[in-house]
Amino acid sequence: EDELKELLRGCDEGDVFIIGGGQIYRQFLPQCDTCYVTRIYDSFPADTWFINLDEDPDFEIVWQSDMQEEKGVRYRFFEYRRKN
Repeated sequence: EDELKELLRGCDEGDVFIIGGGQIYRQFLPQCDTCYVTRIYDSFPADTWFINLDEDPDFEIVWQSDMQEEKGVRYRFFEYRRKN
C-alpha cells in the first residue's frame, strides 16, 4: 500500500487512469474517486471481472450513456463517483 501511495504522489498533475488487469484494479480502487466502466450486456468466456460498483455503497452512478450496439453486442458506458 505504501508503494501505491508513493507512486500516486508522483502523479499530481491531472488525472491518472488505471487500465487493468484484475489485481491492478483491486489494488488501486481504494485510491480512486471516479471510475469509468463499460458494461457489456452479453456473456463471454472470461477469468477476470471488475467488481460490480452498483453493489458498492461507496460509489454512485453520476452518468450513463444510452444503450449502444456494435456487431450485435450491446453495451453502455457508466461514470461512478465515490460518495465521500
